[in-house]
Amino acid sequence: MDENLLRKIEQKIQDTISNKDEIKQLIQLLSTIDNSKSFALGIAVGRIYNAFYYQSKRILDREPTK
Repeated sequence: MDENLLRKIEQKIQDTISNKDEIKQLIQLLSTIDNSKSFALGIAVGRIYNAFYYQSKRILDREPTK
């Protein structure tokens, strides 16, 4: 994996871990949809995947590959 991309993904993981309160607030706002632990995990994983996808496009200037 590209070094710059790997660094950005690691940074997003740390941002997600350190912004627990922000994620908790988002989960509270969306609790009418689903109030489960899997929903909360989905939000965290989605944020990391989103960072991977867009950083891949920005840094590598192409669609991400498997």
